[in-house]
Amino acid sequence: MFDFVDEVQGNLGLRRALSQHFYKQGSICEPAHIHITSGRREGLLVALIATKSVASSVAIESPSSFYFQALVKHFCKEVIEVPMQNDYLLELKLLDQAWHKHKFKTYLVNPNFNDPTGRVLSVQDKMNLIKWAVSRDVTLIEYDRGELFFGTQKPASLAS
Repeated sequence: MFDFVDEVQGNLGLRRALSQHFYKQGSICEPAHIHITSGRREGLLVALIATKSVASSVAIESPSSFYFQALVKHFCKEVIEVPMQNDYLLELKLLDQAWHKHKFKTYLVNPNFNDPTGRVLSVQDKMNLIKWAVSRDVTLIEYDRGELFFGTQKPASLAS
């Protein structure tokens, strides 16, 4: 469909167009850093492989997409569920406690329009999560559903 002739990352023209689209939205992402997948299953598998998380311990916010939970439980050694809290700083404390106990290197998070709760993290909460991840050398796998926004301002992704 997208003319995937010998281009593992996906069609170069499409990756360039996506890069320009992200730039117009205030994010910088080079075409070489874009990897086009066929659906969220393949996308998550590529992310798990890229982060060397297959057969490792992975943390995931809970509740989370039942589809993702099942997939992560199938491919990863241990899934550490971190329960959502109304106060995100409390949630980060629980995440940190889980990290100290399990020493996971990857955290799967859905910061915009979480499936199934619909939660959207504030910019400050997203920054706090990024600071925590950097301080613990934890890779974040972001499942961003920001395209579901209604209104004038799309919520920022972690990547942006």
